[in-house]
Amino acid sequence: MFNVDRELPASQIILNDAHAKAAGADGVVKALNQLVQSGKAILVRHNNSVIALIKLGNGEVEIHLYTIDPPHRLASAMKYFHDELVRSGIHKVYGTEMPDKQLVKLMLAVGIPVDKSDKPNYYWMAPVQ
Repeated sequence: MFNVDRELPASQIILNDAHAKAAGADGVVKALNQLVQSGKAILVRHNNSVIALIKLGNGEVEIHLYTIDPPHRLASAMKYFHDELVRSGIHKVYGTEMPDKQLVKLMLAVGIPVDKSDKPNYYWMAPVQ
């Protein structure tokens, strides 16, 4: 198990999370790296949690959460991520994960409303307010 008080690099957090979800960890890291290098995505890290924001245009992004934080540190990271999204001018996030997954549950827990997506290929959307 990891020492949760020691912050890991974003790439290690993503690898560990993807391994835990059996999600082709190396492919996930490679794809995110290409998106970041091309300027189509950014990564935001807090504690041992990372969100990947893939630009869709007009203040909208696709969002993915990668974490190895325990619940109390993850709650702190979610508040930080929300504040950063508000400051950045992003007004809507879209998710490709099923609505019963961790990210949606966390968003609902911190008071962010989640609705059915108005875009194809996304399960849900949420305003950033």
